[in-house]
Amino acid sequence: MNKYLPIILFFVLVIFTSCNKKRGKQTHINKFVAEWIDKQILIPTDISPFYADSTNKEIITNRQDVYKIVVYVDSFECTTCNLRLYLWKEFISETAECCADNVNYLFYFQPKSNNSDIVSLMKRDRFYYPVFFDEKNTIAKMNHWGNEVSSMCFLLDKNNRVLLVGDPTHNLRLWELYKKVVSG
Repeated sequence: MNKYLPIILFFVLVIFTSCNKKRGKQTHINKFVAEWIDKQILIPTDISPFYADSTNKEIITNRQDVYKIVVYVDSFECTTCNLRLYLWKEFISETAECCADNVNYLFYFQPKSNNSDIVSLMKRDRFYYPVFFDEKNTIAKMNHWGNEVSSMCFLLDKNNRVLLVGDPTHNLRLWELYKKVVSG
């Protein structure tokens, strides 16, 4: 038993450290969410939308929707992992059915070098909704998001105040909450 004690203690320490890191990360997330609820998000007006399908050019920046879903992704991390355009396409269809024109989606991407990876992803997933290539990272700077944030999603009211925080493509229960709010 004594010869196995160091190995057992090592594994207990690894497990304890791992659990502590998860708890610390969850505390950071909870703090971030609490900090942003009811804050106003500033939306850049000087970035032109990009359309993967040039036949579907809907004007989206000046709409006076009841709700906006703002998705921000910097492409310094795995864009395919963070973006999940195929799910966003489904979500947009769902809200179009239940909520008519009450919800507007604003996708802001900060590309690492060029837009070709994101454009390829959009074409692969047949995602023809307009997006904004925010090469100067304007939205993050305007809202003081800092460098530690690589992706985020907000549900905003008509005054751009945050109602919900979190990416529903990574948590389908969160999507149910988003739908509940926008369907009134």
